[in-house]
Amino acid sequence: MCTILYLFGVHPELPLIVAANRDENYARAARPPGLIDGTPRVLAGSDLRAGGTWLGVNEDGIVVGLTNQRTLRLPRADAPSRGEVVLRALRARGIDEIVEQLHTLEPARYNAFNLLFGNAERLLAAYVRPELAEVEIETVAPGIGVLPNDRIGAPGFPKAERAIELSRPRAQAPWGELSKHLESILADHSLAPLEALPTPPPDSPFTRERLHAHSAICTHTESYGTCSATLIALGPDRLHSYLHADGPPCRARFSEYSDQLWQPSPGGT
Repeated sequence: MCTILYLFGVHPELPLIVAANRDENYARAARPPGLIDGTPRVLAGSDLRAGGTWLGVNEDGIVVGLTNQRTLRLPRADAPSRGEVVLRALRARGIDEIVEQLHTLEPARYNAFNLLFGNAERLLAAYVRPELAEVEIETVAPGIGVLPNDRIGAPGFPKAERAIELSRPRAQAPWGELSKHLESILADHSLAPLEALPTPPPDSPFTRERLHAHSAICTHTESYGTCSATLIALGPDRLHSYLHADGPPCRARFSEYSDQLWQPSPGGT
């Protein structure tokens, strides 16, 4: 279950910071961040099974990230790729254009998901639910928060509360120090108390014990777990840093990818 921690309007020099873990089936192949062809220029990882991405940034300083909605039931196999929604949003030339895109979606066609999108000045969250007639969008207030596999602030996600509390003491530290601290948060293996987790419905394929195994920020099971981690920091005018660990953040090294966004495209300038 993915976790997107955000620090919005908190740091004195970096208006938006995002720290995210991608939790997925190990068999679902993905490519680490790279420049994706098109306009505007987009730097993002790539899902090699269904296309699209789970998190990225464009040259205009817009960040878009996705978490699947926890339903405690298996997703529909015939639904469109949610990662394509993220990539389409990253092609937008402004926040309002993303809002317009989302209002054209038919929620009933998709497996439920949540979207965090914004820049140095505005941050919004969108909730796509098949049972709703339209996408719900809300403005995110400045502060420290988490988009879990549900709405921001939803109960039943102890690791979201832990990520927020762990980030507070160094939220305004220089980026070199803060980034290392955020890396350690994304690598945290602390499990929530079993009683803090929701009880799955009787027809759910997920047991409470299985949910317990996924309650750490950095999670590991036999077939599913944290596959990669990303830190994105936006300055007032442009991308400041894009750090990515191509593997579990408890083991994989974070590398800087931000220079790729400004490199000339093949055959161009």
